[in-house]
Amino acid sequence: MHKRSGDSHTLTLTTTGTGSQGANGAFTAAGLSLQGTGAYQLTNGSNSFTTLTANTGAIDLANSGTSTTTGVVTTANGIQLTSAGNLTIGGALTFGASSSLSSQNNITVSAAVSRSSSTGSLALNALNRLTVASTIGTVSGALNVMLTAGAGGMALNGAIATNGGSLALSSGGNVTQSTAFTAGALSLDGSGGAY
Repeated sequence: MHKRSGDSHTLTLTTTGTGSQGANGAFTAAGLSLQGTGAYQLTNGSNSFTTLTANTGAIDLANSGTSTTTGVVTTANGIQLTSAGNLTIGGALTFGASSSLSSQNNITVSAAVSRSSSTGSLALNALNRLTVASTIGTVSGALNVMLTAGAGGMALNGAIATNGGSLALSSGGNVTQSTAFTAGALSLDGSGGAY
């Protein structure tokens, strides 16, 4: 992939193989759309975009932009997403294998997150605050969920159902809850956390 910058529109990539980039292959775009049955390995630390939509096989993606908002994202396998700024799950996120999403600031889950297969875990890691405002669940099998927040704490305002899997909470700040969760096992961790 060649470097692309100054784009105020959506960059759409489609592959049935592997989409990768080198040290000089960073892109800048308002939106990023990943399509096709292939796997994307777009981990250049200089990538910058604001919105993400996808319907593809697997995603390994880094964003150096100030914020990341997802629309509808569907992966037959997993998604690994690292955001330098705030991360908002704004559209339904469906994944088929173990997935991890992290932010150097805040994560807000505003739309349903669901595993479409019977195996694979989910990890959400916010350096500051994590807010779950929509559902997290699975269509079948036990789902292990790991939620991590920093000093900003955690708000559990959406239903979490692990179907017998574990729920691990780790926070450096206060953790509040307005909606019940169901889990086969619960662990609470984090220096400075108050549950």
